[in-house]
Amino acid sequence: MHFDPSKKLDDIQAKQIVREIVRLGDIIYGCHAKERMIERGYTIRDVVYILKNGEIIKKEFNQDCQNWKYTFQSEDLDGISGTAVTAILDHRTIFLVTLLGGARKK
Repeated sequence: MHFDPSKKLDDIQAKQIVREIVRLGDIIYGCHAKERMIERGYTIRDVVYILKNGEIIKKEFNQDCQNWKYTFQSEDLDGISGTAVTAILDHRTIFLVTLLGGARKK
């Protein structure tokens, strides 16, 4: 199956693709995202929960990478509002760009 990351998807399509990838595909955690996970107290389970349950609140075209970034917002597993910024690379892979919100580790 061919996927064109430069094609803008509507919210329903993007959510379906991301949720299917979370269920059966691969999530690549970028270095920046890993740092934000530690800084903000997120676990991989929190990230998965946000992506499976979140709503898209922003779409932005990344000119350098020629792909769309989709920002998902939802509560994490602790009930704290969190945001995950992702890029769909192909029909079975997403790249986690960064995370916002969450609770700082004590």
